[in-house]
Amino acid sequence: MRGIKMLVAIMVFLLAAVPVWAQDLNELERRINVLSDELDDMKENSGGGIADRVTVHGYGEVHFNLPTDGRDGEFDNHRFVMGVHAKLAD
Repeated sequence: MRGIKMLVAIMVFLLAAVPVWAQDLNELERRINVLSDELDDMKENSGGGIADRVTVHGYGEVHFNLPTDGRDGEFDNHRFVMGVHAKLAD
């Protein structure tokens, strides 16, 4: 989904930066239709990749101790756990 949002942002940027020589309304409409068709194709073909089946997760616990006597504070990392989950079957 993030890739689709990025593509839309790029398309908006490119359409905003259309050169002056492309002022013909029909040409601009054709370009918009081409980009719209490409976006539809990307939406239809975006599933099935490994990125859709794998998630990375994690958690941790960190404490920050700040002494009152003027010494420097310190971070105390108690735990850090990462996990990877893959959906192997549909």
